[in-house]
Amino acid sequence: MTTDLSLLRSLLFVPATKLEKLSQVAASRPDLIVIDLEDSIAPDLKDDMRDAVARFFDETDLATLPAPVGVRINSIRSLGGLEDMLAFLQTETLPDALMLPKIRSVEELDLLADWMEDVDRVMPVIPLFETLSVWDDADAIMAHDLVPCGVFGGIDLAAELGSDTSWDALHLYRSLLLRAARRSDKGCLDMPWFHLDDSEGLRSETHRLQAMGFDGRAAIHPNQIPVIHACLQPDEAAVAGARAMIEAFEQAGSGVAVYRGKVLEKPVLMHAYKLLERAARNS
Repeated sequence: MTTDLSLLRSLLFVPATKLEKLSQVAASRPDLIVIDLEDSIAPDLKDDMRDAVARFFDETDLATLPAPVGVRINSIRSLGGLEDMLAFLQTETLPDALMLPKIRSVEELDLLADWMEDVDRVMPVIPLFETLSVWDDADAIMAHDLVPCGVFGGIDLAAELGSDTSWDALHLYRSLLLRAARRSDKGCLDMPWFHLDDSEGLRSETHRLQAMGFDGRAAIHPNQIPVIHACLQPDEAAVAGARAMIEAFEQAGSGVAVYRGKVLEKPVLMHAYKLLERAARNS
């Protein structure tokens, strides 16, 4: 299955050790499933899990699944990551996306592009922004042809910073990713909410992410997907207001209009159009 990965609202991580549950978790309708070969897999299991996931792509018709399926490989600066890439460039069916963890520079993407060109097989690459060194290259990474969207990884970043993972501690870096994504008209997603028993916390932070401009976020449990999607859906009053503002602007026939005492200029209209686009995408 294919989809426009620049429009993702959600992606769901599934450990490679739980491939048998893939159809079950897909029922929650994430926009993308990401089979994880990195953080959730013990070092002594990585080779076996790589082989198992490669067999999955050899033997599975992805069109039969209700969501696209990608893979989070290990860092390509590690032997395990190189072996991951070699395996998935040769599978019968290519993953719908590769997630690249701990990216440090755009040269990693250039290397992947060279390998893909060499075997004439191309996959979208979703970089995880979770290192201190990545931010100097953030614009170039998000502008890369292989990249449809970027994902903020706050846990590893906070460890490098020596900070906690609170909103205030990581707000600057979320802003840097959002800016880089928007400069290239790419998607921007946040890290998962790790407190599985705190759905209200998930809801509250996802609303903050939406207000900030993020398109969505990752998840680690199927039950989080409906909450994420509901938070990203503009309410009916906001949709009606956006439509009314656009109509007032068009009827004015000039570069400026007034709607309910509010001056409408093109930047305001851009926000209204984006809100309607998001509402249509989430419906």
